[in-house]
Amino acid sequence: MCVCKIGIRNNLYYPLMLIVCISLRKIDEIIINLSCEYNKSFFITPLLIFISQFFAGFIPIFNSEKKKTSQKKSIYSGIELIKNESTINQLDNEMKIYILIIFASFFNYIGVIVRKNINSYSHFENKVRGIQIIFSALLCYFTIRIKIYKHQLFSLIVIFIILIIILSIDFSTNDGTNEFFKNYGLGIFSCLSRTFLDTIEKYLFEFDYLNPYKVLMLEGLIGCLLLPILFITNQTNEDFNEFFGKKDWKLALLIILSLIYLVLSLFKNIYRVLTIKSYSPMTRALAESIIDPFDFIYLFINRKKNNNMKNNNILNSIFYFIVIFIFLLITSFLSFVYNDFIILYCCGLEYNTHLEIQKRSILYENINGSIMDLENNIIDEKEANNRNAELTIK
Repeated sequence: MCVCKIGIRNNLYYPLMLIVCISLRKIDEIIINLSCEYNKSFFITPLLIFISQFFAGFIPIFNSEKKKTSQKKSIYSGIELIKNESTINQLDNEMKIYILIIFASFFNYIGVIVRKNINSYSHFENKVRGIQIIFSALLCYFTIRIKIYKHQLFSLIVIFIILIIILSIDFSTNDGTNEFFKNYGLGIFSCLSRTFLDTIEKYLFEFDYLNPYKVLMLEGLIGCLLLPILFITNQTNEDFNEFFGKKDWKLALLIILSLIYLVLSLFKNIYRVLTIKSYSPMTRALAESIIDPFDFIYLFINRKKNNNMKNNNILNSIFYFIVIFIFLLITSFLSFVYNDFIILYCCGLEYNTHLEIQKRSILYENINGSIMDLENNIIDEKEANNRNAELTIK
């Protein structure tokens, strides 16, 4: 019999806020598509994302006043307080750090461009999201030596089997067009680029102790510098014409929603890097996999409205939707299991989870405390017996 329990961990605020920001930004995108009929997002949306990342680097400046006030308190009642200035030695030299930041910025740039500029791309990205957690776990294992325990290996194997089944269903029922294979290939490529980005950031945070806000600012700056490359294509002009060619009220609404998108992207990226720093790239992938089943519902309904289907096709598409939706739910559930937020008490899958390790450490401390108390009592009894013996002799 398998029993599930919820594993509470520290700093849950970061992944929870990441999920909230991703959900709100997704809702904002849907409102933009439905109310303003703006679907291109070839240049403007990536620009908003890179600008939000750049401005995220200025967030710590708002805390500078607090640091100044704390420095003024270095003298207390006329006595100068002694401060210990500790320096943290970085594992890598500056050249390697800059190279890693450039690579991270490149993967960030490629991922954003691909995700925002492929027709029907999100439909493919949702179904292959499990690739992110699999490749993130493998990359972290071979590069920064994050161990993979029994329950995590079980989750990865089942997620991999689900991916194979989804790919088999899609490739056996596709229309055979090049557009299908192109979108699927780019969907997988985008997941891999996100995996490399998260792993490099985790390495920079863990071993080189870089400030997540500064890394975000550099990634956004490099993304803004690379974005003008898109001017060589005609799609950029089409994007500007579609955005600024709206009627007065639609243009005003579109600008307001775009500003909301900018703010949500800023906080989404902040909580993304803080989640990676406090947890792992696999936890970041969990935040998106939770939303995939619900996003898949919207994409399925939207595609069904746009396509005129016969009764047989409708039945087949509903059956296909139910199967894929169940697989996405299972993937989300296993992502919780991998990250120790859900614990399965069967076949020893619970042994190396965060909750059980914490329980064992508390039990170990209690046992040690009881032993120490027992030893102290024995010593006290021996000392008392020795004093009684001395009094008797006297």
